[in-house]
Amino acid sequence: MILPAAHRLVIVVRADPVICGHSGEARNLAEAALDRGFDEVRILTWPIDRLEAAGLPLKPLDRVLPYREGIVVERPAPVGDYKVPDGRYLAGLTGRLVELFTDGVPTVCLSLYLSPHTIAVADAVRVAHDTGLPVNVITIAEAVGSDVTNVVRACVAEDRFGAAAHVLSSYLSQDVCLAVSQYTRELIVAEAGQIDAKHGTDFARRCRERIAISYPAVDTTAYLNLDDAELSAHLARRGLERDGYVLFLSRLARAKGVDDLVAGFAASGVRDRLRLVIAGRGPAEAELRGSPRRRGSASGSSSSTTSTTRRSRT
Repeated sequence: MILPAAHRLVIVVRADPVICGHSGEARNLAEAALDRGFDEVRILTWPIDRLEAAGLPLKPLDRVLPYREGIVVERPAPVGDYKVPDGRYLAGLTGRLVELFTDGVPTVCLSLYLSPHTIAVADAVRVAHDTGLPVNVITIAEAVGSDVTNVVRACVAEDRFGAAAHVLSSYLSQDVCLAVSQYTRELIVAEAGQIDAKHGTDFARRCRERIAISYPAVDTTAYLNLDDAELSAHLARRGLERDGYVLFLSRLARAKGVDDLVAGFAASGVRDRLRLVIAGRGPAEAELRGSPRRRGSASGSSSSTTSTTRRSRT
């Protein structure tokens, strides 16, 4: 006999097989929740075919590790037909959240990325209350830098007030508002301030008062007590030496500042003794593959050892 859950955590996120920091964070948080007393964790994410169509960097499906017992990954199917392109998937996600918020189980819901995940949660909470059924949910929204650089800042630059207000209002409607770093928090407040200055709103003050910092959950055991010989062998296979390189590991996009890193490294004094290794995938990959060497030669030094590498999909 399977007993109903007494305390549930729902995480709304781009989960495996996406190669993404939040994907790993969701797995770590789910594991920690079970250890801390939650008896059910549900990760709500997107169908595999939708992730593939979006062009996101994905692990091979046969390399995705199984989740621990007690963690359920749900990929709600789209609602409606092909005439409503992306809205079908968001409707499926929001609808499933409404069902989880109204089934009588006390729930904590964490959304990673404001758009579209927190927006979906905010809509689901509103709908859940409108049903008249009992709702027992605490909502937590965690903002990342790309929420600002890809969404809010773009809205400010293009004077799309309504879209910016939609994201910020959904964020502030959550019970707990978090940012993954002090830098991200300051970005959100600054961009909200620009919206306020132009439209007379009050988003910046509310963001400043509400947003706390919660650094991403990382399982450090994978990085501790490493075998020195094995580590050296891995580095040697990539033409690297211990303490002889600087590593950038992230999505290759201008919003990440990798082009500034390359330019700064090329102009620095350390380029003669260290290598800059760029590891990742993304829209700026083709440009960056040629850029480091071009900038190195332009600086007048033929001894530059700056290099780029592609992140493994395993």
